[in-house]
Amino acid sequence: MSIKKPVNNNKFSDLTKYPTQFKNSYWGCFEAEINTQINDDIIKNRNEFVEEFKIKIYSGGDRPSSGNALFDRCELYKCERGYIYVTSPYHYREYDEIATEKGFAQYKKLYLPNAITYIKLFESKVEFNRFLKL
Repeated sequence: MSIKKPVNNNKFSDLTKYPTQFKNSYWGCFEAEINTQINDDIIKNRNEFVEEFKIKIYSGGDRPSSGNALFDRCELYKCERGYIYVTSPYHYREYDEIATEKGFAQYKKLYLPNAITYIKLFESKVEFNRFLKL
């Protein structure tokens, strides 16, 4: 399976079945024509992410005040069950323990093949905002 060929400076978000959900995210804004690091699995995983969590809209890319390197390429999405926070750092093995300690679970790769993805669900935006201050 291969991703559809980008035309007219399409963004990564345009390569998914759900461009609206990703169009304002850091990942979704990359120009597909000039970036060859994207692959079919990432697009497939992005589509499945929207379907699995019933993603409604991108809600921002805030990072916790701790400045921990685990929180790189962060994305927050409004979903059916509240909010889901996504982070996709490089050199992922060194972050497994801290991710688990902070309540994150490893998920399918959503950024690039050489970055791991962790996710965490929050019931509300208030709960998420409290988390950012930790």
